[in-house]
Amino acid sequence: MKFMKFSTSILLAAFTVGCRDVNLQQLSGRYQGTMIVNSVTSQVVTEVPVAKQKGQFKTLEFSVFRTLGSAKPERIFIQIADSFMTLQSPMLGTKEYKLNRRSGNCGFGENIDRKIKLCLAVGKVDLDLTDKQTEQLIVSARLIKDGALPPAPKSGEQEGHYSLDELMGRARFSNYTVSQDAERVFQSKQRIKIAVGNLLPHFNMRDLLAFVSGGPLGGVEAIGSFLPFLFPSNWYKVDEAKDLAKAKSKSFASLRGNEMQYVETTYYLVSRDLAIQEFLQKDLLNQKEIHRIIEKKESFGLVPPKSAENYRLTVLAMEQDLLQLNTLIELEQSSLAHAVALPASSGIKKLLPITLPDLASESELNPRDFVKIAQEKSFEIATLNYLIKAIKLNTKAHAWGFLDPNSDDVMGFGYAATLRVGKSGERELINKKEETLSLIDQKTVMAIAEYNNSLRSYKIAKTGLVSADERINRLRRQLQIGDARITDEYFVQEIVNANGLLLKSNANHITAIYAFLMAKSKLQRLMLEGFYRDLELTTQ
Repeated sequence: MKFMKFSTSILLAAFTVGCRDVNLQQLSGRYQGTMIVNSVTSQVVTEVPVAKQKGQFKTLEFSVFRTLGSAKPERIFIQIADSFMTLQSPMLGTKEYKLNRRSGNCGFGENIDRKIKLCLAVGKVDLDLTDKQTEQLIVSARLIKDGALPPAPKSGEQEGHYSLDELMGRARFSNYTVSQDAERVFQSKQRIKIAVGNLLPHFNMRDLLAFVSGGPLGGVEAIGSFLPFLFPSNWYKVDEAKDLAKAKSKSFASLRGNEMQYVETTYYLVSRDLAIQEFLQKDLLNQKEIHRIIEKKESFGLVPPKSAENYRLTVLAMEQDLLQLNTLIELEQSSLAHAVALPASSGIKKLLPITLPDLASESELNPRDFVKIAQEKSFEIATLNYLIKAIKLNTKAHAWGFLDPNSDDVMGFGYAATLRVGKSGERELINKKEETLSLIDQKTVMAIAEYNNSLRSYKIAKTGLVSADERINRLRRQLQIGDARITDEYFVQEIVNANGLLLKSNANHITAIYAFLMAKSKLQRLMLEGFYRDLELTTQ
């Protein structure tokens, strides 16, 4: 009876501590909203962690990101005591602000030239830094707890218009696949806490009854719960959980990078097709004008009969090609919208143009300069390294598990087989690692081959474009001034052929530029550069 009273008191004490300052404990989660810094409004996301106890303070440390692919983190550090709060962040300057905690989790403070207010509530974070002289907001943040990321607020005419940086930001922070995998990363982190918790004294009703009614053997069984840190298998389980969490984190960073790379590539594909579409539309107007001239000259007998009719077939073919290209662009844009968690039918209305590189100044690359670096930086290899460490620890946990009365592991005829299974799993992962290293080698070589080929294609297309343009202009001048050759039945066909070569050269020229950008994107993903530089520095 005394033991049961003692146990009840422990439960009540634990419950009381757990409920103390409940708002802070419920604050953790994914937030999105807007932040204004010096009159510039940005959409932002963050992941607020569980408040940690450090001495007399509860602390919160997290990063706020603008929803851009190139976004850098804005670190925020908050300390909370019973009567005051402190706030520090580079975006607020180098000072630490001390805030009086007047009600709940709201703090107010000021210095010579600024006033500051910070409110932390369940599902909501508000921050205002105001100039005391002008009463203007210097920094303002309005965040709500929400895993979804709505489209960034824009003016009416800009609605649905997206830059590459904006779409890469959505791929980084709001992609459907990434969001789902982020939950798995969260789960793996919680498993560490479970494993650590299992090292600390704990009990359930079975343990209680074992102590009360089980006699000496019941007491031995309960030791596995009350003193779990005595058994080495539990320590191995903690280390295993940590390695599995690290593996999941690396895997998540890899997934994030792959999804971002898909978005970047698709953006270039759509941009390429839009550039070709623009050229076709302009050329179609030229072709219609040529058809009008041929039709007029045919009426005066200056060109062979049916010349206008034959040329009309060329114009119709161009219109059909343009129609099919328009359909393709719509499909590509809907696919791109879905990839960044926007409505597929209406999420993207226009892609903002990017500055195209001058490929004439680019040099070819040697894959040998990149393969080893790509392998060393690979998240996939890092994931497998942690999994190999985890399976080794798992095998050790099973090897020593028979000592723990609460473990299902036994020292019996299957003991050796259990350990052999663990060793076999380790060898399987090592083989997988070797295969992955080879795949990274292959992908690096392929990316650089595409990179170099795009430079070569650009040079060829540039030469062909100049020749084709000169040829079509010469034929158009002959048609307009009434050159004697236009009565030749092959003259109209020559114009058709010349225009076809011009279209092909233009398409090849545009394609080479965007092929270069796509190859560069693949290489940057492998080397973790550009948009992929800080994939592990996330809000998850």
